[in-house]
Amino acid sequence: AGSGPHGRTLERDVIKYFHTTLRSSSLAGKLLDEGWKHKGTYSGTGGMIIREDLRQPGKRLSTIRTTIAKHMHSSLIETAQYTITIS
Repeated sequence: AGSGPHGRTLERDVIKYFHTTLRSSSLAGKLLDEGWKHKGTYSGTGGMIIREDLRQPGKRLSTIRTTIAKHMHSSLIETAQYTITIS
């Protein structure tokens, strides 16, 4: 319902809708429906969301890859990041 008398839609309602509704390309719309995430940028014409503004959803890591990642992270934390050699 609009903001005019008896719920009529006024020009200001249309303008408000235009400025508050996200617009996306047809490809970006399909990708959003498939679970892709919006980065928060609006690179398309007139602030439209396009493919470049989306990022692919992450995939779950296998158990072995999770274990490897944990060991690599702990190794990074526990070892010196640089060494100084004086000769």
